[in-house]
Amino acid sequence: WMVVIGELAVGVALISGTATRVACAAGILMNLNFFIASNGSFTSFDNNAFFILIQFALLCFAAGRFLGLDYFLSKKFSNEYLW
Repeated sequence: WMVVIGELAVGVALISGTATRVACAAGILMNLNFFIASNGSFTSFDNNAFFILIQFALLCFAAGRFLGLDYFLSKKFSNEYLW
């Protein structure tokens, strides 16, 4: 049940655009654990590896600042790195 709560929290945060960088970091950790537990081979490119790449791109470009609540949070708390 902890995995379900973690996936739900990451999903809701990514969809709403709230703390996108934190949600992406947590999603990368979860998908990396799932990837290593399933096969651990970098020669096969499965869904977990694809999700890791997508979440890494979202983490680098702070996607929540464009279409999410992070835009408003970054205006209010401008010195925070989370937004």
